[in-house]
Amino acid sequence: SPAFRDHRSTSQTSSFVTSSLTAIFESPQVMDLTDLCVKPGELVWCLEVSVECVEYDGSGLDAVVLAVTTALEDVRLPSIHDPTANDNQGRSSATQLQLGVRPVAITLVKFDDNVWLVDPTESDQQVGSSLTVCFMGAERMFFCLGGMSGGLEGPGFQRMLQMASKLQVDVRKLAYG
Repeated sequence: SPAFRDHRSTSQTSSFVTSSLTAIFESPQVMDLTDLCVKPGELVWCLEVSVECVEYDGSGLDAVVLAVTTALEDVRLPSIHDPTANDNQGRSSATQLQLGVRPVAITLVKFDDNVWLVDPTESDQQVGSSLTVCFMGAERMFFCLGGMSGGLEGPGFQRMLQMASKLQVDVRKLAYG
């Protein structure tokens, strides 16, 4: 994508997406990490996620959260055999990874104290301050790419947060049925 020709911009965006995904998917509302435990204190499954951006025109984290959620819902942890246990207790069948909730991210851009835009383009994000709200059931996480001038308050922000909350319901229906 032309947006990533500048290595500094690519590095900042990549770090932002990586740290945001880690926070979202390690959240207890989304995933119970004990589900990855094979043998307490000895063996755990390690999941790695690689994301490749083919085209970027803003709101990248929104799409990545949906893609990673869908990918994780397809994960089947392979069956294992513990040779130290008797045959009946040492086998497990393949299990599907369970997510507690399906997170949905909605990106907003703040242009001034009362002007917010939902689902911004790349150029919108360069002009304003970008904020992504990730909805995980009743919980919300906020992620800012770059500085957020003026903070997260005021009537404009509250209206935009309400609009983003309604929009995430529609996104959830479209993405997950």
